[in-house]
Amino acid sequence: MILLEINGSFKNGFETLEDLRSNPAYAHLPVIMLTTSSAPEDRQRSIRLGVNQFLTKPLGYESLRQMAHELAQQWALL
Repeated sequence: MILLEINGSFKNGFETLEDLRSNPAYAHLPVIMLTTSSAPEDRQRSIRLGVNQFLTKPLGYESLRQMAHELAQQWALL
């Protein structure tokens, strides 16, 4: 599983997602956009580019920890 943030420092998450989906070695990996954005246009663009899931980061640590645990269960990483 790969977690991406839209606002990356080297490349943005959209560019990285495009690169991953165009490379056969990585195209099969689940990609989750875990970002501060809740904008519908960012969600739609992510889906159009092939993201498996789009999540807005929660504000608190405990909520983020719970989200990470749920993702691990959902994607059978535990």
